Amino acid sequence: MTYRFRYMLPGLAQDVHDMSRDFLARLEEGFVSLEGWRGRTRAMYDEVEAREAAAPEEAEAGAAPDGAPPQYDAVRARVAQGDYTWDDVMSAEAQDPDARAVHVWLDSRVDVLRRAWREMERGAGVDEAVAAAERDVERERKGRS
Repeated sequence: MTYRFRYMLPGLAQDVHDMSRDFLARLEEGFVSLEGWRGRTRAMYDEVEAREAAAPEEAEAGAAPDGAPPQYDAVRARVAQGDYTWDDVMSAEAQDPDARAVHVWLDSRVDVLRRAWREMERGAGVDEAVAAAERDVERERKGRS
């Protein structure tokens, strides 16, 4: 069959040969490109993992989150010492007045997240939902005072 194919349609045989060579060259370029992408992706992944591994140490040594009450650092130190856990703070089981102040602050942040989630379920975008939830919580806070 190959013999007949080559002699009956010599131009077609050369075209098939050229197409095959072109296809293999493109395939090789694709593999090289894929390997480059995999290398870059792996490097980015390693960088993120290194940052995340350092995050707990940075969080312990770093500043309090934005908007945190002044008692936050003292509570964080007591949690690190083992006086109580963050679960105790979140559930308001810690008898420490500083922990209760941090509980109120954390609880309001969780409330904002709950409300924002409801807004997103209704179709709002993330930024829009968080802004609306923060406005609602702030409005309620001012209404109580």
